[in-house]
Amino acid sequence: RRPRGGTQETTTVDLAWVRARVTDSRFVGAAFGYGLLWCWYYVLSSQLVDVLTTGGIDATVAATSFGTIGGVSILARVGSGFVDDRVGRRETFLAGVLLAGLCVLVLPAVHTRVPLYVTLAGFGVSLGALAPLWSPIVVTRFGAENATATVGLLKVPQAGAAFVAPLAVSTLFGVTGGYTVPLVVLSV
Repeated sequence: RRPRGGTQETTTVDLAWVRARVTDSRFVGAAFGYGLLWCWYYVLSSQLVDVLTTGGIDATVAATSFGTIGGVSILARVGSGFVDDRVGRRETFLAGVLLAGLCVLVLPAVHTRVPLYVTLAGFGVSLGALAPLWSPIVVTRFGAENATATVGLLKVPQAGAAFVAPLAVSTLFGVTGGYTVPLVVLSV
């Protein structure tokens, strides 16, 4: 949906505009939160096969697991819009965050196919709730003025998380010798 309120005036996106955003504590909190929010996704996209094969899942099954998350996510995106319309955007988003955290938490205990597919479906539903709703939440929170630039600026901490989170999990794996501690930390 388009933001309510007709045409929006825009201001120039320049250094002053960026400075105003990065000195706004609400924006900084959202930027930090969104960076943390997506850590699970970046870790799974880079290490899910290793996590699963280390846990005893067959390599062929593990190799197709991320595709399963994506497939479920596509269906869940439509469903999340339906739920959003009935219970609210923030509530739906929060449910997606909590579901992702829960799935990350149980992932080290998954050693057979049925629990794996349930967990993968949970990740897909979570991604299906988070991916389409975060931009509208940002626009609602920070206004439609320069919405694309605002969303783009929030992508910077996400890019940092995409780089740092897999490295942190790998480092913790090296220290602990397993994925349980790194995934519990990631879940929290």
